[in-house]
Order: sequence, then C-alpha cells, then structure tokens
Amino acid sequence: MHFGIKAYIYRIICSPYSNLIMSKIFETIKHKVAEAESEVSKFYAGNNAAGARVRKAMQELKELATELRKHVLETKNARKSK
Repeated sequence: MHFGIKAYIYRIICSPYSNLIMSKIFETIKHKVAEAESEVSKFYAGNNAAGARVRKAMQELKELATELRKHVLETKNARKSK
C-alpha cells in the first residue's frame, strides 16, 4: 500500500514514539527547573558562582523548550493535513 508523504509524516509524528519523546522532553524540563531552583536561591543569597550555574540551566531549558515546541508544532500540523 502506498502512502503519500503527508500521511507518512503524520504516522511518524503522531506515533506513540513521538508522544514519548515529547513526554520525556517535558519531564526533563521539569527536572531542570527543580534543579535550578536551589541555584537561584544560592545566587540571591550571595553566591555569585551559582549565577553561572543558573545561566547554564536557563540555556539548557531554552534548548529543551525549543525542541518541545518543534515537536508540538509538527504534531499539530500533521493533524491538520490529515
């Protein structure tokens, strides 16, 4: 059976595997936020080195959020084109 490219992409993006990817990214984001919370407290208590760790964590969160946003948009667009 031959599927069009849109149908093929839809099957990949909307597969349980894709949902697993999005779920894993979201769980990682929540974990990173929890980790960064203590560093933020340390920074505001006067530990300047904690500020570097906060900035690093925020950069990682930005990258994770971008990746999650990409997956959500791909899934939404695949649903529209079906």
